[in-house]
Amino acid sequence: MKYKLMVLFSVFAFALGACSGSEDPTMNTGGDGDGDSSYDAGTGDADAGNGDGGDGDGTTDAGNGDGDDTGTGDEDTGIDEDTGTGDDTGTDEDAGTDDAGNGDDAGNGDDAGNGDDAGNGDDAGNGDDTGNGDDTGNGDDTGNGDDTGNGDPACEVDTDHWGQLGEGSTMDFSGGVPTLDPLTESAGLQQIYDAIDAEGHDGPITFDTPLEINGATIIATGGTDFTSTRQIWLADGERVAYLHRLGGDDPESGVPVQTATGQKVSFTIETVDFFDGVAQIREFSDWTLDAASTENPIPYTEIGSDEITMDDHFQQIVRVGGRIATDGVPCGGTRLCYDLVYGDNEEQTVTFRIFEGIDIYVDDCVTFTGPVSAFPGPYHADPPAVQLDARNFDWMRIEFD
Repeated sequence: MKYKLMVLFSVFAFALGACSGSEDPTMNTGGDGDGDSSYDAGTGDADAGNGDGGDGDGTTDAGNGDGDDTGTGDEDTGIDEDTGTGDDTGTDEDAGTDDAGNGDDAGNGDDAGNGDDAGNGDDAGNGDDTGNGDDTGNGDDTGNGDDTGNGDPACEVDTDHWGQLGEGSTMDFSGGVPTLDPLTESAGLQQIYDAIDAEGHDGPITFDTPLEINGATIIATGGTDFTSTRQIWLADGERVAYLHRLGGDDPESGVPVQTATGQKVSFTIETVDFFDGVAQIREFSDWTLDAASTENPIPYTEIGSDEITMDDHFQQIVRVGGRIATDGVPCGGTRLCYDLVYGDNEEQTVTFRIFEGIDIYVDDCVTFTGPVSAFPGPYHADPPAVQLDARNFDWMRIEFD
């Protein structure tokens, strides 16, 4: 019988240095120990610190994933195989040769034994193949729809996974109220992009008169005490902006108060700089919490089968579920990139980027809830390309077989 094993990771904590390093996009990893059939991100990130900053110390930020999966959760005992004692005679309509083109749809013995299936335990009964007459050998089970032809259904989004958003998250830096509605009020973030259009993006822009930001909503942060005050995504009704504070391990280099998604903040921007075509708020002052409550709305997009694009989704929160389709390939520092296919018929593909210490394999199911990244970014000479860069543990959940 097919089973899913609930696995929890505990990721070794790396030395905190998230905001320093060699300036390649960062990755994080961790585990939450909740014993469900997934790798839930946990409470920290192993942000290598060498992806967004530029101070070159090569250090790695702490991941404080807290998982101690006992292994005693929802494991399938393996004793539910089709007994072959019912109506399933082994001679019926589903010969086990037309289903998915290979005759062993799932091979896990979940066939109810009460229908038209072959009674040989090869028909999974977990896709469109119901085991009671729907699977004719040439009908709904085509091998290219929900049933992939190798016994595994297409991966679906885990609707219980909320990343850092709302009460569905367990991490310390989480809050807000997830909403599908956009924000409507301006906090002044558009000023950043107006200045870039006027000044160019060949180097840092320092403002003689600092830009005033009033009431921007925090929609994502780094996943440790350190990185959550130095890597912050902010949104208003017009734009999203990314604050990346340099300063190595200087405890005074970040924002002066602990951050969480759903907070509203006001501050002034003194310098904006760029890394790989992504604009970053680098110098700021007068950071003030307008609302210590984390109950402010945070917009997100359910991707479904839509394409993830720069124009519609860059730096915005999305939730997408898909299947790992390739082995990982090195893509900067100690990071690996995978093709994640998603959609009703797996018609879409996006790059999924994680720290190489995560055990993830072809056909694993992933749900990502976090901001869309790009490498390179929109201000690079080369065309931008979107990524799902899981630099915070809690943005991803991995489900294993």
